[in-house]
Amino acid sequence: MPITSNESGSSGLAEIQIRYEQERKKRLRDDGNAQYIEVAKSPQHEHFVEDPWVEPLAVKSIYDKFPNQKTEMLIIGAGWGGIQNAVRMVEAGISPDNIRIIDPAAQEIVWDDKAKEWSASLTQRRGGQSETLKIRSKFVTIAAGVLNWPKLPSIPGILDYQGDMFHSARWAYNITGGSPKDPSLTKLKDKQVLVVGTGATAVQIIPHLAKWCKHLYVVQRSPASVGVRDQRETGKEWFYEEVANSKGWQRERIRNFHQHFTLEEPPSVNLVDDGWTRAPGLVGLTGNAAGPKSPEEIPAYAARLVEIDISRQQGIHARVDQEVQDPITAEKLKPWYPVWCKRPLFHDDYLKTFNRDNVTLVDTEGKGIDRMTADSVVIGDEAYEADIIIFATGFLAPPSGTPAKKADMSVIGLNGVSMSTEWHQFGPPTLHGVIDSKFPNMFLSGPQQAAASGNYRFNLDEYAKHISYILTEAKRKAASSRSEDASFALAPSTEAAEDWAMQVLMHAAPMGVAMGCTPGYFNLEGDLDRVPPEYRMILARSGLWGSGIEHWLGIIENWRASGDMEGIVVR
Repeated sequence: MPITSNESGSSGLAEIQIRYEQERKKRLRDDGNAQYIEVAKSPQHEHFVEDPWVEPLAVKSIYDKFPNQKTEMLIIGAGWGGIQNAVRMVEAGISPDNIRIIDPAAQEIVWDDKAKEWSASLTQRRGGQSETLKIRSKFVTIAAGVLNWPKLPSIPGILDYQGDMFHSARWAYNITGGSPKDPSLTKLKDKQVLVVGTGATAVQIIPHLAKWCKHLYVVQRSPASVGVRDQRETGKEWFYEEVANSKGWQRERIRNFHQHFTLEEPPSVNLVDDGWTRAPGLVGLTGNAAGPKSPEEIPAYAARLVEIDISRQQGIHARVDQEVQDPITAEKLKPWYPVWCKRPLFHDDYLKTFNRDNVTLVDTEGKGIDRMTADSVVIGDEAYEADIIIFATGFLAPPSGTPAKKADMSVIGLNGVSMSTEWHQFGPPTLHGVIDSKFPNMFLSGPQQAAASGNYRFNLDEYAKHISYILTEAKRKAASSRSEDASFALAPSTEAAEDWAMQVLMHAAPMGVAMGCTPGYFNLEGDLDRVPPEYRMILARSGLWGSGIEHWLGIIENWRASGDMEGIVVR
């Protein structure tokens, strides 16, 4: 049953909230986030994360990259965050020759307070062999990402399955055919393929798989919210006349993007004008400076966001009815959760794909797969035979784990303290989310105790610019009191870190609407709702800046403008 236009009154709002709760309960499980396998830590499943595209002979040995077993800056993470941090480090005066970017390969890094540097044990696997090297680095940046470790559902019998299977993050062209340059999946023409998941990745791959395989089964727990993508060519003349027509155009465009996440009057001009800026309920995900100030205000705030989001949800449901021919299938493809609970998606062909004769939607009413056999997936009383199973089941949840866990390593700081232990027990003691009081000369690429934007690359660059400033000023301070080559340590004072944590806590309430969402990675598969009362304060002071990224940027830019590095100790 779609949401109709007369459901915008108080009684309609109550009915929608009841339906949201009904659908949420279908997904609740006692094991919460533990329903997934940490593939990298399971010897039985680690083949799911092996990179099928690496050419071992093309990868240089770590001994060649660290001929002296040392560097000035070690960046852990070779994605967007790692690259952007490297660029900003060069701006901070570090020579590119003294920067090393590695994919997560460190087993352990340990702070040496006497030498004022980090000792790292690196392991490189290539060609079926492992090499280990110990190096030292004056500074370390952890930029391992937030969606970097593929996860698998812990399905009974998953290893009994005898057909081909892989995670979508490790696409196996040797199984499907094609290549990164050739989209022709010719090896699927006689195959029955089963995709597990209907999230962001699945929405992108399902239409293309359907064109090539004999039959496609799509296993769904919760339907995706899929809006119009409306992709268009960017004309050169339009771009330079309407977009890149003045200095600072990109920053102004991003600022305008952020300003549309508000419950107040948005800017009169919408420079981006996309599905995000037309969904004000996304303040539940991005934060809101005018949001609630205390936990007691969250329920009324959440109800207000649901009401504001109704018109968008009406449009999503109407689009399903327009695109999907079979009314029963259409009803199963309609999402029943507010926009901030799951990542909003945009695709022009996904819904139409379910009109194909060779595509079957297998809706599990929130339950998922019961078990697997040698040749099938079993759901309820039905077995679905498949030649190939593709797990489009996403990644370990962004809110879970420390930067050390994201990089799959151990980080030991001052006085032997473990980052994973410290953060779990007390929350992160950082300043602005980028530097920790107990881990000197180490920089963090967010987002805990920092802010987030729908444009995540923008977040990463703002973190990197702030890190670059702190390092530049610390070097200047150190140079004024010691020889140019002398080592030094920089970190926030304990008092500054505690003050920042309390500020994060005081701005946390707007993010509380994640509680009560349909389970997903934003709320740790419902585990956020189970957090004991005594731990909720730690959780709140560990999270995102609840007043939004522009508010956070205003604070750190004013801090930089003061010029005194308040709260940072250089010794």
